[in-house]
Amino acid sequence: MKKLLLAMSLFAGVGFAHETPWGWDIKPAGKYVYTYNFPTNVVISKHHIFVLTNGATSYQTLTMYDKNLHELFQVKAWKDEVSPSKEPNYLFLPYQSFYQGMYYKDHKLYVAGGFSDNILVFDVYPKSLKLDKKIYLKYKPFPKNQYPYIYQGFRYDLRHFYPDAVVKGDKYIYATGLLSNALARIDEDNKKIDYLNVGAYPYSIALSPKYIFVSLWGDNAVAVVDRKHFTFVKKIYVGRKLNKFSKSAGVHPTNLYYQDGKLFVSLANSGKIAIIDTKSFKVSGFLKDKLFKNQEPGDYPNSLYEKNGKLFVSSAGTNSINIFDVKSKKLIGAIPTGWYPSAMSIGDKNIYVVSAKGLGSFPNTKYQWIGILMPGILQKVSLEDVDKNISSYTKDVFKYDKFDSIKNQEPIVKFLRKHIKYVVFILRENKTFDEYFGTYKRAG
Repeated sequence: MKKLLLAMSLFAGVGFAHETPWGWDIKPAGKYVYTYNFPTNVVISKHHIFVLTNGATSYQTLTMYDKNLHELFQVKAWKDEVSPSKEPNYLFLPYQSFYQGMYYKDHKLYVAGGFSDNILVFDVYPKSLKLDKKIYLKYKPFPKNQYPYIYQGFRYDLRHFYPDAVVKGDKYIYATGLLSNALARIDEDNKKIDYLNVGAYPYSIALSPKYIFVSLWGDNAVAVVDRKHFTFVKKIYVGRKLNKFSKSAGVHPTNLYYQDGKLFVSLANSGKIAIIDTKSFKVSGFLKDKLFKNQEPGDYPNSLYEKNGKLFVSSAGTNSINIFDVKSKKLIGAIPTGWYPSAMSIGDKNIYVVSAKGLGSFPNTKYQWIGILMPGILQKVSLEDVDKNISSYTKDVFKYDKFDSIKNQEPIVKFLRKHIKYVVFILRENKTFDEYFGTYKRAG
């Protein structure tokens, strides 16, 4: 696989567009290299870039690059037993998984272990990573009246805490337990671990001086935890309250970004960013992740970063990093990325983006394996280039996503909406009309 990625990377950054099965053109700005299948997170330090992949492969990977996108070292997490690597720039970990959580601080890299129920702590060296320790976490039951009401893993197997996000504070490590509805606080000095129920499907973590904020993917809310006493404070709702009778999937709060009294929350299922005043614990407004006024739903905003009054949003549905003015909430412009940008980190001079589906699928010239068909990409764009070229970058995004033709069709859509009186639904699945449209009054 490494030889394949190396060969493919020779063509990375070449000036032609790749076409997806949906008809989109993919031509990322800046420089890029291929990664393993489905990268889900990217974290940076002063000298390094770390990329986590969780694709349909026999192992999951943690890869360390230098700032010029040259691969330096790789950790492979294998589900079963594996012999130690014979190559010096590899580390093989048996009976281990990775999920999407990753955090760098003070020459240490913290990685969430998913089904392995652990947090891995690596020492970071100039050209390698060394496993310092594994911290194991326990499943904690949640109240029966709390969504999802029953454990959602394999119910006849070992129950999992399933660490998702991980963050290192001044003293403690914090980790969300996706299948436990819990937040863990880990004291590295005395190895004490405290657990706190925070709500349905805790996803991401952001720290302020006084509070820990946790996005609740299954609860349309953000949990607030007192950082000093590790006690639950309240929930801040960013969508309608859900209960066991709710039929909507909710807005799915995912990634968080805290800056100067403001908490930005990605609402992946609604195409919006909630802005929370962390002094009043109230939603002060919403920012629409839209490139133009009548854009259809499906932006899927995820990773966030605020810098100099600008909010950068990785928009998986438009294959772009969208940039907004925080005060006016208006679009400044957009940067073309790979297919389905899943995470980003921003340094002093550059933006680093990983796109889960890369440039699209490639011929399976060797053998049938999804890891060969669709590698991801790691992309680097200088902030200086963004400032200079934001107008042309934005035009490129519109061109690649076919938004120019969609905008030209707006008069046609307006005409059809005015003149179409009835729509006939033909249901081919084994479901009733009421199951699909029972709550939609206009379908009666």
